[in-house]
Amino acid sequence: MNSLQIWSSKSFWHLMRVKVMIVRKHQVKVKRFPAEPINPLVSNSMGTFIAKGGTSGDIYLWQVATGKLLKKWQAHYRGVTYLLFNDDQSLSISSSEDGFVRV
Repeated sequence: MNSLQIWSSKSFWHLMRVKVMIVRKHQVKVKRFPAEPINPLVSNSMGTFIAKGGTSGDIYLWQVATGKLLKKWQAHYRGVTYLLFNDDQSLSISSSEDGFVRV
């Protein structure tokens, strides 16, 4: 455990000492970030995949365990407004500002 000392910049008085504990937690390495703002975000029921819709109409599909971008495709001509997986996780359904619903 490390400590951090805080001093007053005007009087140079020692104000306090704070104990700092560094916690290292395993995190999934992110393989790729989208180059646009993301609006809807949905995961499948098992939590193994995440789908995100972009303002350009693109949809991104990531594998959660690896952080790997599996697929990116242009589903719409305007921003994606809604995303979901069907009950058996075999289809993704999206809607957009362009007025279309895609399966």
